Amino acid sequence: MSRENGPGARLSHRRRLPIAIGMWLMLPAWLHAQAAPAPAPAQAPVNFQVNEYLVRGNTLLDPATIEDSVEPYLGPGRSMNDVHAARDALQKLYQSSGYQSVVVEVPPQQVKNGVILLQVVENSIGRVRVVGAKYHSPEAIRDAVPSLTEGNVPNFTQVQQQLTDVNRQPDRQVIPQLSPGAMPQTMDVTLKVDDTNPWHGSVELNNDHSADTPDLRLITNVRYDNLWQMGQTISASYIVAPEDPRATEVYALSYLAPVSTNWSLLGSAYKSNSNANTLGGTTVLGKGNSVSLQATDQLPVLGDYSQSVSIGIARKHFDQNITLGGQTTEAPLSYVPLTASYTGQTITDKSTTSFTLAGNFGWRGLGSSNTAFDNQRYNARDNFAYLHLDLNNTRNLGAGYALATRLSAQATDSPLVSSEQFAAGGASSVRGYLSAEDTADNGAVASAEVRTPSIHSWLGSFADDWRFHVFVDGARLMLIDPLPDQHGRFTLLSTGVGTQFTVFHDINGNIEYAYPLRNGVETRAHDGHLLFSVKAGL
Repeated sequence: MSRENGPGARLSHRRRLPIAIGMWLMLPAWLHAQAAPAPAPAQAPVNFQVNEYLVRGNTLLDPATIEDSVEPYLGPGRSMNDVHAARDALQKLYQSSGYQSVVVEVPPQQVKNGVILLQVVENSIGRVRVVGAKYHSPEAIRDAVPSLTEGNVPNFTQVQQQLTDVNRQPDRQVIPQLSPGAMPQTMDVTLKVDDTNPWHGSVELNNDHSADTPDLRLITNVRYDNLWQMGQTISASYIVAPEDPRATEVYALSYLAPVSTNWSLLGSAYKSNSNANTLGGTTVLGKGNSVSLQATDQLPVLGDYSQSVSIGIARKHFDQNITLGGQTTEAPLSYVPLTASYTGQTITDKSTTSFTLAGNFGWRGLGSSNTAFDNQRYNARDNFAYLHLDLNNTRNLGAGYALATRLSAQATDSPLVSSEQFAAGGASSVRGYLSAEDTADNGAVASAEVRTPSIHSWLGSFADDWRFHVFVDGARLMLIDPLPDQHGRFTLLSTGVGTQFTVFHDINGNIEYAYPLRNGVETRAHDGHLLFSVKAGL
């Protein structure tokens, strides 16, 4: 079987790009009409022998692959139905390879010597325009989709992946539209951009506090998501106890830089004058400072499952005091831990599940000595190691109801200094207890929450979402090698009700009444607490 390469032009009307589901629907009707197969010539015999399919115009597929696709339609006793079936098989081969702009035709012809001509027409990219971009560079957007370069025959599988990567950036959605090109055998592409200002800010007031500190916390954050027109993000946060800033004050800064399609680097730092604070939904233990660098690789997506791996290194310094015989001396602790983690997420119509499994390791020889670790915590060592798991699931129960469950756990084989221990208690952990009320080396926190349908439609246009929920939270913590006067086991358990709302598009709130069922270090059982959080986006 012989093949010849050459130019051609037609465009398939089939929709193949899920990221812009209307892309194919916007194709002009004339392209569909031109893609219709040509009728068989009247003089063709009803049955004939096919010895060879001569494929002209192919510049994209391997000849051996083309031969395999049409081989079942060779031989004696064939008809035009078999020829059209061969045409369809080759058409499907192009489509499965990502070339939806390629059409295979059976041109009018006489069957001679058993040779059938199949004409491949490859529609290429004519003009590419980027419209609607207000805050993002049109050139950068066009360059981020190289498969839509002028003159290329586009591979829409690659286009889909490239547009997915482009649309990962916050505040920007890019949707392609196709139209007939000015020149024959071309199509023009318009990349329609819907973007918003990359500046973001928020102010939050809540009463999620730790022991011996004022009740209120004021959290402010400012973020810019498109630094240098390269999709890089810089963010700064400030946490303070407004009633007494000297009691709690935290400064945090982060910088996220994509370095390739899959890889990104995250640098972050914080300084705290309090022993326990909630930073980005995570309880941070220790009075001191930390600087870290993390690299993340977005692994291939497997159906509904997305995944990534991260490796990181940090330099931590905490101000510690040691009291012996009534004498208190300063004993600062510095160390360099390493982290490796794996994150997975599955999103379906019925549920959303995500988890992160991380290994944390102390690097001996970089920082304080093993003796300093032992002084801060009996039998603690500088080359510590532990695993940490976070698991979250939200399941649709039907009729607008949902069940949200979460699990956090930590496991180690040796005592840990306080800044690496597992904490329980607080609005993002076991509600009804103070933030990080109990800490230990090993532990687990679990929660189950049933949420009602939203009632916002009953309230008026000011309400965007308003739901109620009931919950049960619990924790079990265990110390390794506790001192004689220490408790080695802790159990926290609470239940309660609450409501969450979004009003005026940018104001989010949460009000909960939590009822502790077990004594904590500070909280007494059956002493209910009212928790609140109000956050306004700017």
